[in-house]
Amino acid sequence: RVIAMGDTTGTERTADLGVGSSAGLKVGQLVVNSSGLVGVLVRVSSGVSTVRLADDPRTIIGARLETSRALGTIGGADSPGQLEFTLYDPSLSVKAGERVVTYGSSAYAGGVPIGTTIGAGDIGGSAQAGSLTQQIQVKPYVNFGTLDLVGVIVGKSSS
Repeated sequence: RVIAMGDTTGTERTADLGVGSSAGLKVGQLVVNSSGLVGVLVRVSSGVSTVRLADDPRTIIGARLETSRALGTIGGADSPGQLEFTLYDPSLSVKAGERVVTYGSSAYAGGVPIGTTIGAGDIGGSAQAGSLTQQIQVKPYVNFGTLDLVGVIVGKSSS
């Protein structure tokens, strides 16, 4: 359960959870709710953990377009509640409304819903000349202002 919200309008968009390392939580684990990706654990003590919200500009989590499976990263934009998808293919045509999910790695679970691309019509494929990426705005599924119950993806058991 979320027990406190950090300065969501300032330099650090975080939430504190009333659970910590005594329950098996570790820095770097993904936090989700019923809507999708909330963020990643950045501090863990025995009884409290801090989540850096996905809309924090310092957040960088591997992501992909669900349909084309094109890779990139997701992070916070300048405004709270907004996400920016850095797509590694500067020429790929992207349509508004495409789902973005985590891509999964040794550190993160794959397929966690993040949000949908926003804009009108074809919104991708217009990167600046010479750029290796393109930036696409994403509307998150999670409402970061109303967080309450969340879950932490702790990974496979070691036994």
